[in-house]
Amino acid sequence: MLRQYGLRILAQGRRHRMKLAYFLKDATASGGMERVLSNKCAWWCAQGHEVHVVSLVDPQGREPFFPFPAQVRHHNLGLQRIYRKGLANKLRKGRNVEAFVAAADRWLTQFQPDIAISMFDEYSRHLPRTRHACCKVGELHFAKHKSAQHMYRLERTAAGRALCRLYKHADYRLIGGYDAFVTLTAQDAEAWGRLPNITSIPNAASFVCPTRAPLDSKQVIALGRNTRQKRFDRLLKAWSRVAPRHPDATLRIVGPGGKDDLRRLAHRLGIESQVTLDDAVRDVPGALMQASVLALSSQYEGFAMVLLEAMSCGLPVVASDCRSGPAEIVTHGEDGFLVAPGDIEGMAAALDRLLSDPSLRDAMGAAAHRNVARFSEQAVMARWQALFEGLLRA
Repeated sequence: MLRQYGLRILAQGRRHRMKLAYFLKDATASGGMERVLSNKCAWWCAQGHEVHVVSLVDPQGREPFFPFPAQVRHHNLGLQRIYRKGLANKLRKGRNVEAFVAAADRWLTQFQPDIAISMFDEYSRHLPRTRHACCKVGELHFAKHKSAQHMYRLERTAAGRALCRLYKHADYRLIGGYDAFVTLTAQDAEAWGRLPNITSIPNAASFVCPTRAPLDSKQVIALGRNTRQKRFDRLLKAWSRVAPRHPDATLRIVGPGGKDDLRRLAHRLGIESQVTLDDAVRDVPGALMQASVLALSSQYEGFAMVLLEAMSCGLPVVASDCRSGPAEIVTHGEDGFLVAPGDIEGMAAALDRLLSDPSLRDAMGAAAHRNVARFSEQAVMARWQALFEGLLRA
């Protein structure tokens, strides 16, 4: 069947109308992965391709948080039972995987996509186990070791790399089953090693702002779900060192998830009057245009889309130099500052410097607005188009 697809695309040329299917847990969620997917779908549809989005769970009437083009066809496999919490369901993990593989195979057989793409979440990562002979692509939207950052130190030696490979044996087996496996950064591709099917393609900027933010509000903004990954507690501690020097400045943390822990910490630090905690907003550009600096305090990232979004609005950024993404997006000292993960004093010093110097803010904001062009949608999606067409021709 792959040969049939390849002959078809060769016969029709580069303008072949591809049928694409994206698999993920829930397309109605409000995370960065879902935002990236909605943007990709819009681009593919604009190019005339047919796009299907397959959620593993039934959204039960929920609309997508991010807008999808009307041409996108949404499906669900009705597998919400495999995500039940509790020990009993954990013990059924193998049967849950088989349930996904069987359901996905039935869907693939019915709809016959040219390329099926897994967002590599807990169950959709098992897409290569399906029997249908379409091209299969994996997209990794987080760093190799995620929160287990100590594993990267272990990989500095040959023996450590062997142990890490053994530890990630199941993932390596899954990755080997894909026709292509795509990481978001070159740093992460290198961490996986010299795999024949691995490549890296960054996320594209979510939007283009023709004008830059005025940068006159003295508001520092942070965006993201309140999880331990984002380490907003460290950002608040850094802010407690900055706020007394800038009584007219505010820190705004925006994103889904309860924030009672952050409210209590802000109260203990005596900075609650200079901290605003808001739920997720749909108008991300609007929120960024009101700010003057973007802060990212994460312990780890897959790519840190929020950096691209802030730079698109002309905001200078102060970012934790975590794996992976920030160092491939931010040019330290030119369009922002990179600080070591967990360096609260370093984060505070960089924020203080930008808040204290309007001319520096403006220069870095201009550089950010200029430099983010290399992540334009056209540039990034052209790489995806070339990858997919290459697979179909192979």
